Amino acid sequence: MLLSTNGSLEVQNDIRKVLQQYGRKYLVKQLKGESLTPLEEHYFVIYYSNAAFSVMQEWINRGQKETPEEMMKILDAIVPREFFQ
Repeated sequence: MLLSTNGSLEVQNDIRKVLQQYGRKYLVKQLKGESLTPLEEHYFVIYYSNAAFSVMQEWINRGQKETPEEMMKILDAIVPREFFQ
């Protein structure tokens, strides 16, 4: 698979970029509390986009034993809600 650890780095980097674009467009707007500086926002997006990518990659490396729906429930359970509105 292209996303597995041994997959295409070009495809993996493209997916990371898409996740980062999503993060800039949607995640930052959902943050509670004080607004972030541009540098903090940059690293926040990098942090969450890489976390999401790593979870997807691990799921693939483990043979996709969980359904996509189960993975969404797992992600919903592990993402800290206190950071978001």
